[in-house]
Amino acid sequence: MDILYPLRELHKHYSQPMWWRNRIAQRVIGPIQNRWYESELGVINEDWDTLILLDGCREDLFREVVDISRFNSYETRTSAGSATNGWTNKNFAGQALTDTVYVTGNPVVPRQVQTAFHAFIEVWRDGFDETYGTVPPEPVTEAAIEARKEYPNKRLIVHYLQPHYPFNWVSRVTLHDLQRNR
Repeated sequence: MDILYPLRELHKHYSQPMWWRNRIAQRVIGPIQNRWYESELGVINEDWDTLILLDGCREDLFREVVDISRFNSYETRTSAGSATNGWTNKNFAGQALTDTVYVTGNPVVPRQVQTAFHAFIEVWRDGFDETYGTVPPEPVTEAAIEARKEYPNKRLIVHYLQPHYPFNWVSRVTLHDLQRNR
């Protein structure tokens, strides 16, 4: 790494509060979360057909906007990682998951475990929206619907980048027992 990189970054972003907030979350809060708030929950060992990940979504805020009575069952558990890197590595690194298709709007995931899945669909490559500075949910949803059609007998992980910012002190995985039409 270029030794001047940190100095250039400081000079460029010095007056941007969001940049400072992200650096603090990444360098200070993230390691604390990783040490104190992780569990050994491995989502791949759970019984599900479609796993929907709302990256950075607090479970309490999710319950405020979603009618959870629509689900056959609803529960929360502490995640095996408090940020995408840790979560991805702890759940999928070194595993051959030939029965799982991963659709993601998150560019961090493929750097970690792209080869662990039957198919890996990187929506963020073409779905990034410069106006919003992120991947909106619509292209992820469209890719997930197409993946379900193309791989009807595979498990499906749909990883939305929305909502985001590290809202969570304790990352949680929400498991839904959704009945799939087969």
